[in-house]
Amino acid sequence: MTGLHGPAEATNSPARLRAKLRGGEPVVGAMVGFASPDIIEMLGHAGYDFVTIDIEHEPIDDSAIMAMIRAADSVGLPAVVRSPMDHRVSTLLNFGAAGVQVPDVTSAQEVQQIVSRLRTPPRGSRGGSHLSRVAGYGAQPAVHLTNADDPVLIAMIEDAEVATRVEDLLTCDGVDAFHVGPHDLRASMGDPTDAELQEVIDRVVDACAATGAMVAVGLVSPRAGLDAAVATADDVTARRARGQRMFVVAISTFLARQLGAQRSQLAEALARATP
Repeated sequence: MTGLHGPAEATNSPARLRAKLRGGEPVVGAMVGFASPDIIEMLGHAGYDFVTIDIEHEPIDDSAIMAMIRAADSVGLPAVVRSPMDHRVSTLLNFGAAGVQVPDVTSAQEVQQIVSRLRTPPRGSRGGSHLSRVAGYGAQPAVHLTNADDPVLIAMIEDAEVATRVEDLLTCDGVDAFHVGPHDLRASMGDPTDAELQEVIDRVVDACAATGAMVAVGLVSPRAGLDAAVATADDVTARRARGQRMFVVAISTFLARQLGAQRSQLAEALARATP
């Protein structure tokens, strides 16, 4: 009779993603806003560094997210959930999500509260369960979570007034990366020109670069148009030179555009064809 084996190494562990974010090399992630474990597996095979599952805007239920996290584990792809800090976050972290991307943080005090809710006692207030997937379903004795097990935190800056105080956020312990949301940032400014929006974005990127903090700028490039799937090659080059090391592809928009382009190419070919 063989004994119980220990739990398999968690490919979705926070430490795995945190190592990527702190490695000094550019990191490329993807944002997925629909329920599809298959897409998650494709992203892993394609070599993406992480995936963010958007449950802030999209109606993905918990069982579907769990299946997507399992798929991410199967291909060694760290998965983050984008969500306000509500009860769902604790459940999905217990299932195995590597971290959380929190929208519209407003102050250093709020960030400190979020960090506390992500950490277990005595360093925080997060409740734990030794029966959850992340703890091996209770097959092994309950383990004490260490600093390396703290979920990754990506804090979103989506308000122009907050952008003027970004240095305050940069002093907060426990934030692994920042993410600028251009859509909401533009809305908070009223009706800015592209140049005015770009100036605010640049201020955040420069402040992060000065301290070595990881930062991404939305899923789009203001100079390419806010409906663009990804930044243009020139935008990426300029941002990289400015100190940005994290870039995120909008999978829904990318697929929609690619499908439309493929249909147009087929239509043109069919129009030229002679029966």
